[in-house]
Amino acid sequence: MALLAALTLLIWAAAMAPVILRWVGVCFMPAADAPPVAYGNVALGAGGVLGALAFVPMMLGLSPSGQRARVGLGMLLALAFGVMITVFSAYMALVVTVPMLHAAIRGEAVALPFRVDNPRDHVSRRGHCRHAISVEAASFLFDNVCGVPDSLREGLQRGQVVTLHGSGSAWGVFYSGVSRRAERP
Repeated sequence: MALLAALTLLIWAAAMAPVILRWVGVCFMPAADAPPVAYGNVALGAGGVLGALAFVPMMLGLSPSGQRARVGLGMLLALAFGVMITVFSAYMALVVTVPMLHAAIRGEAVALPFRVDNPRDHVSRRGHCRHAISVEAASFLFDNVCGVPDSLREGLQRGQVVTLHGSGSAWGVFYSGVSRRAERP
């Protein structure tokens, strides 16, 4: 039981690391076609199984001493929320954290293309990302490209491709620059 709890906490920490780094200003974008992204559904299933196994004893009303305890509706809702958080964390850990670690270890100069979803200048929901455009990305929390200059945003339309330049790998980029991809004739 302690091993499952430790594994669950490790997955939660792995999922929160990219989110916290994003909040403090690290600009990372996972590639939509990175190999771990293809296994997102597997991560959802594995997170569900792990979350259920970690919380089943509590759902059955077993206390740490092995005796049965009363389980109220509030406790069941809290446990169901714990399982959902574990599912989300497993997905984020595989789809964002693994590409982020791969990009950090490889650290090569890369330029990755992303298709624009919304070119309008807006502040992200969390307020830390100014002058952002939305791109079609691997994860719903990592879909804003921050710091896009007004000169680049002018004339940019949905469906066009921008290139993020920086350090990373084919799985993702810690971007420091954005450019418009040249249109092919």
